[in-house]
Amino acid sequence: MERLYRDFLLIVLIFLAITVVINFSPSNILVRNEQDVGMQCNVKGTFAQPVKSTIKSHLSTKVKIPDIYNTDKGDRIVEQMNFVPKGEIIGTKYILIPDIGSFGIDEGQVPFEKSECKVKNCFVTSMRKSGVRYDARIVYQQIFNTDVQTMQDEVQRHPEQIWIYYNLESPVVSPDYFMIGQVFNWTATYRHDSTIVAPYEKWSVTDDSLLISRNYAFGKTKKVAIFVSNCDTTNQRIQYVNELSKHIVVDIYGACGNYTCGREIEQECFNILKQDYKFYLAFENANCRDYITEKFFRNALLNNVLPVVMGAHPDDYKRSAPHHSYIHVEDFKSPKHLAEYLHTLDKNDQLYNQYFKWKGTGSFIDTKFWCRLCAMLNDPYKPNLIIKSLTNRNETRVWQQDDHMITRYNNMMWKLKDRQKSDMSSKDIRSILQNGGTILNTEGYMWEFGRRGYLKYGAYTPEVVLEHPNLVESMYREFVHAGSDVVQAFTYFGHREKLKSVGREEDLETLNRTALRLARKVADDTDKIMAAGICNTGVWDPDNETTKILARKMFKEQVEWAVEEKADYIIGETYNDSEEAMAALETIKEFGKGLPAVITMAAYFPDITVDDIPFPQALRKLEEAGAAVVGLNCARGPKTMLPLIKEIRKVCKGPIAAIPVPFRCTDEFRTFQSLKDPETGKYLYPNNLESVRCNSEDIREFAEEAKRIGVQYIGLCCGNCSALFRELAESYHRKPLASKYAPDISLSSVFGEPSGKKYGRADKIRAFMLNLKY
Repeated sequence: MERLYRDFLLIVLIFLAITVVINFSPSNILVRNEQDVGMQCNVKGTFAQPVKSTIKSHLSTKVKIPDIYNTDKGDRIVEQMNFVPKGEIIGTKYILIPDIGSFGIDEGQVPFEKSECKVKNCFVTSMRKSGVRYDARIVYQQIFNTDVQTMQDEVQRHPEQIWIYYNLESPVVSPDYFMIGQVFNWTATYRHDSTIVAPYEKWSVTDDSLLISRNYAFGKTKKVAIFVSNCDTTNQRIQYVNELSKHIVVDIYGACGNYTCGREIEQECFNILKQDYKFYLAFENANCRDYITEKFFRNALLNNVLPVVMGAHPDDYKRSAPHHSYIHVEDFKSPKHLAEYLHTLDKNDQLYNQYFKWKGTGSFIDTKFWCRLCAMLNDPYKPNLIIKSLTNRNETRVWQQDDHMITRYNNMMWKLKDRQKSDMSSKDIRSILQNGGTILNTEGYMWEFGRRGYLKYGAYTPEVVLEHPNLVESMYREFVHAGSDVVQAFTYFGHREKLKSVGREEDLETLNRTALRLARKVADDTDKIMAAGICNTGVWDPDNETTKILARKMFKEQVEWAVEEKADYIIGETYNDSEEAMAALETIKEFGKGLPAVITMAAYFPDITVDDIPFPQALRKLEEAGAAVVGLNCARGPKTMLPLIKEIRKVCKGPIAAIPVPFRCTDEFRTFQSLKDPETGKYLYPNNLESVRCNSEDIREFAEEAKRIGVQYIGLCCGNCSALFRELAESYHRKPLASKYAPDISLSSVFGEPSGKKYGRADKIRAFMLNLKY
């Protein structure tokens, strides 16, 4: 009997022991191979397939997770916002956040009171106090494997304490968490399968029947902008932007571009975006699941500009964004195809406004993160989850697998090896410009030959074509080497009247055909566009019909030679009289066999032509009459030409040209003819202008401002040289052969680093050169 009693007690003790183990061992805890910190993005810029979270239990029946915790139920934000725990709310829930400053909240109960939470008995603190029973601890973002043990040792962790991993950054810029296992219970990230989803914004539809009447394209004169300062990302967004910019004008603000947009002037940048631009490139720094940041919501949608997105999967945008509110790069085979679609929208306000039909149908709501957290911490039925792994590193395919998305992504992108042909593979300038491309054309042969001693200032006739054709061909090639898209035949002032003035009228046709043939040869050799040119005649008198007839005859013969020598288009330049410019255009249209015409005029001090027509109106008439491009050339420098170009941009609908002289003209001296020597007060024009020539920084500033205005046809006129033109080309994202020889002061034995340090006398020589103390 006694033995039976002992056996009975033993059985009871064993049963109690098993009960304790069942209730408190990890086998009763829901275990997840957690992927919901947003770790699914591929370093090649593609999306990896998610690994399904798993739940393990000692129970034979399937464990049912309450819906507000069930990551299979979507983001559950609204359900969590409406959740109130059953039963009486007792006591205070303490939440430890050591780096609370990162959240921008006050300590105590303030976050819950400000948000008017339904459950507000929670208290946040950054103070680690022994003896305090913390109900939750939030670990913010940038933790490392070595930090985990330290954090666990700081404050005693009781079995019911919830550790929450919080991260709003992409995995690409987050540490490697492969050693962090079975530490965290919940996650709070932007991903829809987090325990508590913390998106950058949450869109909620209220009435999708509303119709908009506003034209969101009205008043916007520019096309595409992007704010970006991280130029080296795994998804190669800048490379995509650069490729896109070959087909449509893209203004890049921030460290990766040439437009300033720092935090101190952030609102000013947003105002420019809202007022001027139709499209914004909301390109994330990585292509990861659900990774949609303020670039999309704040920068674009809230500023009434249509976002073009790269980052999350298209399905993620469909789930998170207002319906039909964006364009995804993955919907296009290449940047070129995307650019073509943007041009279509740019020309059709009705199509453009389709992307704003969501306006007024809903709102971005406060997701009340702190309220949701507090309510869930008070839930007596909350499952005690343990995240087995933040990365599930043993599943290497999550990071590296070449799934179908890689192929799709690579096909979508810019495979540079397959893009050897530039924009200039088409010689039709109208097509290039209509597709958003830019054309860089070097002018200024006349001035450069004069500087080199092969042309007489005053007469300005291109006799060098007859006397030194090899030098002319060499200069053509030199400017192509510097980045010109066009080889323009040197026929400026090569018309009948000017050659007659120097006794060479009989050489007229020979000179023109020689210049044209040399240009055609170089253009064919270098795969560039070849342009012919006619110019101001010096005889046009609006009150003398005979001079008008003479001018038209001069235009006609040069245009006919241009057609016969197979020019790709014809330039009519440096007109100061609007009627003469129109006569040149009409002649090109009549005898040019359909070749496009680029007509540019010279603006002197007044902003009107010599026949008293404001330049914007004069050029608009030329545009309406059929010119492919209109604009200004010569006379004014970059700083004095651009203000007028801005006014022209407001009036003219098509491509505009800006081709200034590279001299430092000012409001006081608007033209290079008016510039004076600051020491003597004498006029510098024509042969003493070197002292006021622009430098490379001047040209880059001009190019960047021209891009911002929307100039698609750009160059430099009298005073141009290959070094300055290279600066212009590089500003337009070209990499001409001359870039190989761009200045690199680091190679200097005196000024360079570290080379300068290797040369023992470098510091002393530099001090002598700069008059510094040594």
